[in-house]
Formats: sequence, structure tokens, C-alpha cells
Amino acid sequence: MLAGLPAHTLHPGSCMRAQFAAILQLYMAKYGDAKEQSKGQSKKRRKVSAFLIFSNEMREKVKDKLPASAGTAEIAKELGALWKSLDAKEKDKWKAKAEAVDASLGEEAASPRAEEEEEEEEDDDE
Repeated sequence: MLAGLPAHTLHPGSCMRAQFAAILQLYMAKYGDAKEQSKGQSKKRRKVSAFLIFSNEMREKVKDKLPASAGTAEIAKELGALWKSLDAKEKDKWKAKAEAVDASLGEEAASPRAEEEEEEEEDDDE
């Protein structure tokens, strides 16, 4: 049934609490505590792409052109076609906007991390 569990924990007459505890113990041994793993680790944020900025700004215009019944897939296809039709000069403008947004998000993302590190250092000093 469940590999690694002692046979007495799977017996129908045994307590459900004991079964749960055994299963939880196996799970924790395999995967560990998510809170402990994530503590002190920050997710690396991806750069903002030019296409993302383009699609966010152009989405409403594309929705107005398409019928009201158009779904997300149709809108995405149209946005992709518009992006492909842009020349290199226009794409460079969108790339510059993306770099500006990425730079501003990078500054905002750095400040909360620095504050958290300062708070941890203060807690350690106490």
C-alpha cells in the first residue's frame, strides 16, 4: 500500500492519528519543512520582457478590434502577430521601456530585502 510504512500502522484496527503521524513523518523526511527551506532564500525575479510591456499596453486596443466573444487565446495570438510585425526600431523602444521598468522594480525589490536583513540582525543582537 504505502511503501516505507510499518505494517502495524496500516492495520485497519489501528488509530487514524497514528497512521497520520506515520505518513507525516515519512513526508517530512522526504520533503522537509517548507518554511525552513524558504527561510532566508529569496526568489530570483526575472527581467521584464519587452513583449510583456507591449502586450500589457496593447491588450485593450486588441480587445476592442476583436469580437466580444474572443477569448484569451485569440487575444494572445493577435498580440503575437502585432509584435512580429513591428520593425527593429519600434521593438527597441519597447525594450527600453522594459529596461526602465526592470530597473525601477529592482530598486523596489532590493529595499524590502535589506529591511528584512536589518531586522534579522537586530533580533540576533537582542
